[in-house]
Amino acid sequence: MNDARKLELKCESLIVDNWFAKLSSRIAGTREVRIQAAKLNRLLGQADLPQRALGDSTKKSRKRQGKLAAKIGQQSRKMRSTVDSCLREAVRQDALQQGIPFSNAEFQEWRQSVNKALKAQVKDTVRQANEELERRLADPSVRAGFARLLERRRRLLRS
Repeated sequence: MNDARKLELKCESLIVDNWFAKLSSRIAGTREVRIQAAKLNRLLGQADLPQRALGDSTKKSRKRQGKLAAKIGQQSRKMRSTVDSCLREAVRQDALQQGIPFSNAEFQEWRQSVNKALKAQVKDTVRQANEELERRLADPSVRAGFARLLERRRRLLRS
């Protein structure tokens, strides 16, 4: 798992946690969504630890990183499915209260718009983080040592 993907997942988990923190009084199941987002965030924090600093051999370090990447992927899917089920239940309850029938097709369409909004917000947050990093590293005294890092970040922004 590369650093760009870790940053995207970290931003996604923080944004989901923030969204559901604001909706907590209206939607049942927000506690579970926030727990799953926190678990993902914790796993991503573990991925940032240098494995060689733990005294492992290169082989053990790679094995540990692979297992951690698998756990992160599994937790990411679990968080998304929890978000989906929580939103589905909230939409159904809201439709029942208003007496408006709400089909699965309509829910899928609505869910796609929510996913697009989430992805757009994640992309914007990553872009802002990269711009802030570039701004801080643009200082002439720092820039000499980080020229390659800046170029890599610029390429990430373009994609």
